[in-house]
Amino acid sequence: MARRFVGIGVIIGGLILGGCGGGTSPEEWAEAVCSSGADWADALQSQADQLQSQVGSATPEEAKQLLLDFLDETVDETEDLLADIDEAGEPSADRGEAFAADVADEFEEARDALQNARDEIESIPVSDPQTFSQKASELGSLLGQVLSNFDPPRNEEMEQAFEDVAACNDLAG
Repeated sequence: MARRFVGIGVIIGGLILGGCGGGTSPEEWAEAVCSSGADWADALQSQADQLQSQVGSATPEEAKQLLLDFLDETVDETEDLLADIDEAGEPSADRGEAFAADVADEFEEARDALQNARDEIESIPVSDPQTFSQKASELGSLLGQVLSNFDPPRNEEMEQAFEDVAACNDLAG
């Protein structure tokens, strides 16, 4: 599971690399979003580690609740990230408004996929342990897909801002 999150810095960083001008300098915007993205990635990694350590010894009922709690938390963390992206405003780069909207759209799609996974886990009866186990194990694949399906916008000005901001470099590294 941890391997799926290794590339999170690259994914978040890529979202910063892409984007009519707004009021926030590209560097300030990148700093705000990369810092929030790092918090998001750290929270997801911590939650995934905790889930992995607990689910192996859990009953099917307990495992289901652990998975539901995990997905609730990841959806909430993604909502927080979306709020931070919105609060960052628009970068004053060429196509900054569209860039910020595209970044938010990518995370909205991730949030929706996580919510759909939560709804699917909730609907699986634990009375059929084999089906439940199979569906639960698919969750790891889903998380990898959610993180790898980002299609970051591209924008040279924002790429330069990303390269110039330490928080983005830390996230990507």
